[in-house]
Amino acid sequence: MRDHGLGEAMDPLLAARVEELDRKIAAGARDQSPQPQTSQAAGAPLGRQEIDRAPEVLEGRLEEQEERLQSLRSYRKEYEDLRSTLGELPKRTQHPIMVPLNSVAFMPGRLEHTNEVTVLLGDNYFAERSASQAQDILTRRIDSIDKLIEAQEAQIDALLDKKITAERLRDQLANLGRIVSDGKGNVTAQARPDRHFPVLQSFPHSKLISPCGAGGAA
Repeated sequence: MRDHGLGEAMDPLLAARVEELDRKIAAGARDQSPQPQTSQAAGAPLGRQEIDRAPEVLEGRLEEQEERLQSLRSYRKEYEDLRSTLGELPKRTQHPIMVPLNSVAFMPGRLEHTNEVTVLLGDNYFAERSASQAQDILTRRIDSIDKLIEAQEAQIDALLDKKITAERLRDQLANLGRIVSDGKGNVTAQARPDRHFPVLQSFPHSKLISPCGAGGAA
């Protein structure tokens, strides 16, 4: 079982939901146009098209990771709502409910055995638990989601920093001559012979175009 960067095995049902979410995001990423190359020979100019496209590519990655963050927050709300419901059920021996017959038809009914809950553990394994025990399970799932959300927010901040750096370097290129790699992962904006600009700041090449990853902590 993957730990998803949490340092411990995740609840199997939650892990399955997160892995399915990551598969959907990865499938969407494969539909995008090719990304900039991540390696350059020493002293070789980086292509103008590569530098110009870097902010666009990183914007696409930001959108993917924002989508993942919103899905994680949605999972958390589902578990919070369910945990709240489980806190109310045992307070009465019966609850009147509307039983769905199909997508549009309902009929009145009663919910009985309000302190008996069948919990899906994952992989079609179920266990009978009390409402209080089921709440404890949901609390652990919420704690795991909170850690995932925290890691996801940090990942988005890192991508945003990369995008800002890429935009700055692209703007420098508009005034300077070329972007040169030293073969060690760093790139530098250099002035054309006919321009009297100083050499500006060097940026780690990986800070521009290294993937941030779809799942887990960066």
